[in-house]
Amino acid sequence: MNLKFSNGVFRQKNNNVFLTFCCSLVFTCLPVFVSAQYTTGGQKQEVFPPLPPDYFEKLTEREQAQTKLSYPPPDTIVFGGIRWIARNSSERGEPSNSLFSGKSSEVFVDDNGKLHLKVNSRDGYWYSVDIAADTALGYGTYAIFTETKFDAFPKNVAFEFSIAPDATMDSYTPPSLAIQFTQLFENTSISPLRYLVANIEQAIIQERKERIFRPDEPFRMGGLFSTHAMTWSPRHVEFASYHDHGLPTPYLGALWDFTGSPATGVRVPEITPTSVMRLRAWSAGAPIGDQPVEIIIKKILFVPQQR
Repeated sequence: MNLKFSNGVFRQKNNNVFLTFCCSLVFTCLPVFVSAQYTTGGQKQEVFPPLPPDYFEKLTEREQAQTKLSYPPPDTIVFGGIRWIARNSSERGEPSNSLFSGKSSEVFVDDNGKLHLKVNSRDGYWYSVDIAADTALGYGTYAIFTETKFDAFPKNVAFEFSIAPDATMDSYTPPSLAIQFTQLFENTSISPLRYLVANIEQAIIQERKERIFRPDEPFRMGGLFSTHAMTWSPRHVEFASYHDHGLPTPYLGALWDFTGSPATGVRVPEITPTSVMRLRAWSAGAPIGDQPVEIIIKKILFVPQQR
């Protein structure tokens, strides 16, 4: 089976030779795959390096200033060939007035190589999780393969897979693109799935365009396994959610194409040096039921846009 681009998302094609050739071409020619090595748990994993410096020759002054910000990483973890930096906080912050932890009790990779993010009670406090990739990968398809029943979440718990400008890890950074699982923001929906595109001006005003699956068209988990992807290109983003693991699988659960919204003024965001993947899990207060909530991610995948 082969995978190829069609309308911004992967489709199936039965041609193993074509797959082998394309994969070899992508991984041979693109400089973003000249990788460094980090060691975790006694095993080496390939880690994506940053994009070439000349990729961003036309940065705005604000974007240039963001690239000069530096901070000591409070905690790091390697997963999916990427080093992730975790947010730690001693004071409550957004989203939902939460405390955040990158400790191994809340963020860890198990012996089977799966990433665990846990909204967890420890030392008398509830901690949420916010981790960001330390590398901007640019346009392409971002996907996660999860083993979590998102529609079984307590209604005050949220999980977000996003692209966000990562200028700092000591405060909340709103996402530019996001796949969210929560019922925190939509009381009329029985579906936890939301797609989001947002434009942020001066880090204050955020214009949002959302795809919310309402009671007459809910997204229901078909089981424990699901795959969620964002295919991002200039002036176009496509969101897709599949039952089971694969990109794609035969079981499409939801799809949304977005090229801009003249009515709201929301446009597809452009890449910047700080546009990185971000994974967040949080709770508005203690989770209903007063039990920890865990998100398990089997795999995370990035396929660069073909040039």
